[in-house]
Amino acid sequence: MPPLFLTAPRQYAMPAIKFTRCKENSFLSMDLHNDRIQFDYPAEIYGKNHRIGDKPILIKVKPVNAKKIFISSNNALGIFFMKKNVPIYITRPVYEQLVLRLRELQGYLVNYDDEHDKTDLRSVNDANITKAERNIIFITYNEITYFDTFMVEAVSSNTFLGWSNFILHVQNRKLAYVSTFSLKGRISFKMEPTKLHVIIYNQRQINTHGHNLDDFLRICQDDMIKIIPIDMSSMFLELFLFLLNTTRDMNIRICVVSSIYTAINRIVNGCGKWLNKKFRIEQHDPLPLIIKNVTYCDDLAGVNELDDDSIVFCTKEEFDVTNNSIDNGAYYGEMIGVLNKENGESTNGEKAQVTRAKVLNKENGKSTNGEKAQVTRAKEAVVDEDSPEDDVRIKRINTALGGADKNERIDFIIRSILKGDTTRAKGLFNRKYSVLNVMGYDMVSDYSFDLNLNSTVPEMRTFYGDPVIISNSGNGLKENDIAVTDEEVYVINVPNVDYYTYSIKNAERMSAGDNLLLFDGKIRNERLACTRNRLKRMFRETYYLYDGQYFFPGLRKKVWFDNDVFYIEDY
Repeated sequence: MPPLFLTAPRQYAMPAIKFTRCKENSFLSMDLHNDRIQFDYPAEIYGKNHRIGDKPILIKVKPVNAKKIFISSNNALGIFFMKKNVPIYITRPVYEQLVLRLRELQGYLVNYDDEHDKTDLRSVNDANITKAERNIIFITYNEITYFDTFMVEAVSSNTFLGWSNFILHVQNRKLAYVSTFSLKGRISFKMEPTKLHVIIYNQRQINTHGHNLDDFLRICQDDMIKIIPIDMSSMFLELFLFLLNTTRDMNIRICVVSSIYTAINRIVNGCGKWLNKKFRIEQHDPLPLIIKNVTYCDDLAGVNELDDDSIVFCTKEEFDVTNNSIDNGAYYGEMIGVLNKENGESTNGEKAQVTRAKVLNKENGKSTNGEKAQVTRAKEAVVDEDSPEDDVRIKRINTALGGADKNERIDFIIRSILKGDTTRAKGLFNRKYSVLNVMGYDMVSDYSFDLNLNSTVPEMRTFYGDPVIISNSGNGLKENDIAVTDEEVYVINVPNVDYYTYSIKNAERMSAGDNLLLFDGKIRNERLACTRNRLKRMFRETYYLYDGQYFFPGLRKKVWFDNDVFYIEDY
């Protein structure tokens, strides 16, 4: 074996991180070895006091300049609005949750009060699902993705279905990006403990409410209707299953208001490997479609025949739009007449439209006076003949509904009328009810809760072997931890690992188990590089360095060398 000549060690480039805030939530950018990676991509709803109108929902999406994006939760609608093609690493359940969430938001036409900051706004109808799908790389728990100078491992956060945290293997150190964390008995696949050196904790929202899970259960038994605005693809599943188990003998009716519930049911029952072991073994269908004392409807305006102690789940958007639109049903009533005129409808057509409104009213238990009011609105719709504002509204509706024909558009408008109709909507909102805020929403509510489903920072610290924690919230940090602010660039000081270059000359062969390696050139423990590459064919494949070993994912081989001998093994 020729002599090995040791050169000076090479300086290691330390990772630099930065949090960027959208509105209430942030994403993390990391520069590592001339590679920029991003964790999460939130897009948040713009405007206040949403109500029925003729505009699509707008969302705020920050531009990004990353080469790779890792998504940990369903708070990442930004992936549908990217201008560049960037690989997106995400679990399949989270991706399906995002698609459902987007479809749900696209089903609204609204008006709203503007906010001060109007930058980085996009219509939900600008989303490009097809482009996003081309960039998606589906990952699973405990899967490692290899790159030139680091590896990323996806691990369960033990919170919601498919939600992840990510461990970066950089040299001989483990850095983790954490957005949610729990050690409770949750629906998700249970995580395994591991020792980390650094945790980057992206958690801005800290609940400080006095009401806990016991209070929540007690209030749910009160003799009034409880309306719970909630994220249907995450927190809803946890509370819904909790209430099904704890109120089984109380005969409390639950109403689920969501146009995507059937799809959520399909995701849960079709994702067994993502569930906690208890759900996989003990239940054939973790979330049955037909459940005693549980009813479903598409919107709050359709909720009827509720018992006084019923619990109603809905999205925050559905609650806001319906609650803020009471007495505004005539707004869309005008649109019916304009659509009829636009398509040359006769008086008979107008009568047919009034009949359609009557049928919908009767189906939903509307009173005779309510029917008369609805008919009056439909008749009054033909009064305004030449309003330019109406033309703009119709154009917006046609754009939002895409290729829908005239009858579909009119049906959509009727549903919107019913959503804002005084007689109909107040059938729910005139009754004794309370609003329960379990998500930390910025909204008026009767009760706010910290349900204590997530674990604390001290619990996370113990679980991961007392790492240094870098956080954008500052909550629960110790003296050696680091609190960073948005847009502040922070360099993580990972201990240096020396790189050495080994010069090898006039070597025709070297032993490597049962194999021979033929080369003449240089080998660095950072990267294999030969001036005249006569290595075996395997070294022409893509390979990655980790902990002094070279991994060839295409061949499922790993290579390392000890003194003067190379070793090759399967992995």
